[in-house]
Amino acid sequence: MKPFIFILLLLSAGIVRGDDLVIVDAADGSPVIGASVTGRSGIISGITDISGTVRGMSPADYPYTVHSLGYKNTLVSASADTLRLVADTYSLPEVVVKPGERPVIRTLSYVREYCTGASGSDTIQMFSEYMAETFVIDGKEKVKGYKSYDARPTVKNARRVARIVKAGTDSISTPTDNEEFLSFFECISFIPTETFTESDSLRSGLVPADTVHGKYYPKRIMRRTDNLFIVQNDGLADKKGHKWSPMFFKLLGLTMEMQTVNASLAYAANDKGVYGRDDFIYGTYSSHILGKGKWIRKMLSVDKPIGMDCYVEMYPVSTTRLTVDEYKAQRDDWTRIPFEVSPLAPPLHSSVQRMIDCLGK
Repeated sequence: MKPFIFILLLLSAGIVRGDDLVIVDAADGSPVIGASVTGRSGIISGITDISGTVRGMSPADYPYTVHSLGYKNTLVSASADTLRLVADTYSLPEVVVKPGERPVIRTLSYVREYCTGASGSDTIQMFSEYMAETFVIDGKEKVKGYKSYDARPTVKNARRVARIVKAGTDSISTPTDNEEFLSFFECISFIPTETFTESDSLRSGLVPADTVHGKYYPKRIMRRTDNLFIVQNDGLADKKGHKWSPMFFKLLGLTMEMQTVNASLAYAANDKGVYGRDDFIYGTYSSHILGKGKWIRKMLSVDKPIGMDCYVEMYPVSTTRLTVDEYKAQRDDWTRIPFEVSPLAPPLHSSVQRMIDCLGK
């Protein structure tokens, strides 16, 4: 089953191309980058690019659901050129900062991950939930004994469900531990440590957004809603043609072309206009990768590039400040952590809920 799932996840290039849709902010008309567009079957049709466009929406898969950080989930019931998203409202928890010699911040997060792929009549839809742990440093000073790779999320509990449609069969299953490589959230998601400051023009409402330009494309866009400060980051803004192929994969004949790497971060809005780790509410992360390597094409007996999409939602549910000794003890504790679903997480897509219900039966 493992090779089949791997092949199906990668083969998204064979999806029949259809409608293009531009998704913009309802208030100022600016493009919404990194929004996930999901068809009625639960398969991700695409993720909006730097122009806010998602391409190749199949007319047969309407209605589509659009997910984007800071906006209300929106249903697209028929073909349209442009969709305007309305900012959502949130009831945000109070953040309490504990003083003391505790330089390491441990964050426990509830995570949802959606991965999809298709090839002709063969499709796969995977949904995963995790409890993930991260450790970051409070401030820029080095802390003896701290390992920087602990800033990346570590899985402390997981549950997955997959739906596979092939040759007239339709099955629901739980992927095995050997198929953990299908998950990308540990590579593209993170707990932010940078501090952001609203400009005077943004705070006064003179401009709808602040934009920091990269070498070729907008690198960072900052917005302010009634109760959220939103930062959108484009990981490929400094790459020519908005593409990047890591050399490591090229050397192995596994050329992987990154075409989308986006992170959208939401902070609780405040009067000071300064936002740091203690103001972070949740984040969404998305990627689209095109596999062009000769080894991949040979293995799959195809002569065209193959692609895969991933969309992640990460919701911190608890934050603790630790001493270095406490941090070392926590990072070496592999006890499974019970699931704690964040109240900010929206209801699951109906197709995902059906998969979970079916697996439960």
